[in-house]
Amino acid sequence: MERANGPFYLSLGRSPRYPPGYVLRAEGQRYSSYMSIRSRMRSGVVDMKNLLLFLVIANPVFAAAPKCKENPKVVAACFSVHGRASLAANTVRIYLWPVGTKRMLGITGGPILDDAVAPITPPNLKFNPGINDIYGDFEVCPFTPERKGHLQLVCIESATHLVEKQ
Repeated sequence: MERANGPFYLSLGRSPRYPPGYVLRAEGQRYSSYMSIRSRMRSGVVDMKNLLLFLVIANPVFAAAPKCKENPKVVAACFSVHGRASLAANTVRIYLWPVGTKRMLGITGGPILDDAVAPITPPNLKFNPGINDIYGDFEVCPFTPERKGHLQLVCIESATHLVEKQ
């Protein structure tokens, strides 16, 4: 957009080139500033109302939390484990240790570690302040295949029989 001499210069009546009360719409086309501003404001209000209506209607669609079992990134069948979910300060924020094994499962939102920012967990699995571990029965769905000596990334579909420990 050019300044005063360009073809799309908008004036509010203070241009030395045009008399007060006129707005230059495009080069050679003038119209009353009052009517143009009023019509532009009306179209802007209508546009804002349409945008607001769209956002109100579309918000539940976009805000829906991703599901675990129906996630297209799941690579194998879901399985149940009895284990301990723990908070950590690593890349993966929540770890799940199946009781009686030396395995660790990392709870993420997808097959790469960057997905650990938003892990997929059920709403009843909440870590309250002062709670370090939650024992329970978890249904998990794997994002990565099981490999000996490697952390397997999973999401939690459901959690039942939860017991909080400090």
